[in-house]
Amino acid sequence: FDGTQLNVAVTVRGKGVLQIIFDTPDRDTVSETEIDSEGWTEKRMDISSAEGVHALYFRVKEGRIDFAEFA
Repeated sequence: FDGTQLNVAVTVRGKGVLQIIFDTPDRDTVSETEIDSEGWTEKRMDISSAEGVHALYFRVKEGRIDFAEFA
């Protein structure tokens, strides 16, 4: 993530809450969305703007979610 994107598209299935975190897994959440789909679906997650390059971490806050890809 280079800080210029306003959202991240994820392909997921399952039921629960998915979070995106910058840089390390113990940092604050920059995006969160609820997932409720039996089949694979693409979901766009808005991201708080941040300057510079960041590692992205995806965390399932609750529930069970299968994660296929992100873009």
